[in-house]
Amino acid sequence: MNIIKLPKITDTRGSLSYLESNRHVPFIIASVKLLPVKIETEKYLFRNNNADFLLLPLCGTFKLAEKNAEAECIADEADKGMHVSKKDFSISGFTENTVILILCSKPDFNVRLEL
Repeated sequence: MNIIKLPKITDTRGSLSYLESNRHVPFIIASVKLLPVKIETEKYLFRNNNADFLLLPLCGTFKLAEKNAEAECIADEADKGMHVSKKDFSISGFTENTVILILCSKPDFNVRLEL
């Protein structure tokens, strides 16, 4: 797992980050999903199937942990994405009304909600 800092444009109105497949993101983006989390106690498990993922907290924060607790990190800035390559992982520890942008190198991926 590594953290990818995205370009950010800032002015008096706020900030805007952007990304491009195979340029800012280290893979070709094949699928994009939004994950709104309403319950802070939820936990999502991702089965990787040899895919690359980039997760960005658009709103709120979350904790990402690789399988077997090899690494763990908290995502709390929209211009910093968490890149996971070809490993199973989980996300949990959400703050209220968290929204996560999930980019994946495969057209379909398996995510399971665990309460």
